Amino acid sequence: MALAKTQVWLTAAALVLCVPFNLTAQTVQGTVVDATSNVPVGTGFVVLLNEHGVEVARALTSSEGQFDVAAPNSGVYHLRSERIGYGAFVSDPFELQSDTILSLELKVTALPVRLDAVEVAGEDRCHVNPERALATGLVWEEIRKALAATAWSGTQELYRYRKYSYTRDLSANRRRVTRETGRTREGVTAQPYMSLPASQLAAGGYIIQRGNENWYYVPDARVLLDDAFLSTHCFHVVRDSVEHPGRVGLAFEPTPDRAVT
Repeated sequence: MALAKTQVWLTAAALVLCVPFNLTAQTVQGTVVDATSNVPVGTGFVVLLNEHGVEVARALTSSEGQFDVAAPNSGVYHLRSERIGYGAFVSDPFELQSDTILSLELKVTALPVRLDAVEVAGEDRCHVNPERALATGLVWEEIRKALAATAWSGTQELYRYRKYSYTRDLSANRRRVTRETGRTREGVTAQPYMSLPASQLAAGGYIIQRGNENWYYVPDARVLLDDAFLSTHCFHVVRDSVEHPGRVGLAFEPTPDRAVT
């Protein structure tokens, strides 16, 4: 999907840190505000793009729209504001000097994404890489933002969790549990749920037999964002007016040339 580069303004002021140490990092910090009301916007991503439009870093804003993102080196950059349910905006280019903090006010125009206008076409069953089709691309972009936030948070924060592990004996037809034993554990972890790497799942499948056991692997946020997953699955838009009225989703299934494992 094309990124809109209009209706974005930057107010910048460079602050050189005067400390007795040799700094090796350069940082962009500031606030994302609504261009009309000048009120800080809600939580979302601020993505740092190099002069070629390639992402080099990102940060999740606070509820007051504040952000702090470190650049790998000096150079010319853009900022892209991403919020779920709103179109992405890209700033004008700015230059970031070595060992400096650049303070920016990123003003964006809130243009909601109209998912209610997405049509469900029965014949559009398979789009390998959802970005390549208009309807799936529109829905995927919003889902991608949520997945990216989940994957990013797993590298930045710790979560307290409670886990219940169990062993079940099933009847001969595997429809009835004849015995179950289990235990509960609590702890702290960065990623309470983690799958195998996407490349490994793409090569070996999602159901792996080990001895007389079958191991089932479900894709996590990182897998769903990986090219190895996107290139081996079909995507199409779905609606359920009975169970989920007013909502639109994105379904996926293996491409026809892949065995279901």
